[in-house]
Amino acid sequence: MDRYIIDFYCPEARLAIELDGAGHNFASRESLDQEQTSFLASKNILVLRFWNHQINWELDSALETIWSTLKRRGNPSP
Repeated sequence: MDRYIIDFYCPEARLAIELDGAGHNFASRESLDQEQTSFLASKNILVLRFWNHQINWELDSALETIWSTLKRRGNPSP
């Protein structure tokens, strides 16, 4: 979207999901991630960020977060 690459995006829910590895744990990368999140928010797109290890080791928790977010946004079907 624009100059940003989104890992996963659902246009109906206006929900972006970003999976971040260790490279995102640096101040310079955090700043770029924040710019992306702000840009997407200006387009009424919510960004959920998960660390890779959360997906690998805590998938149920990540899925619950996504599901809860969809329900709060009025989009109960992923």
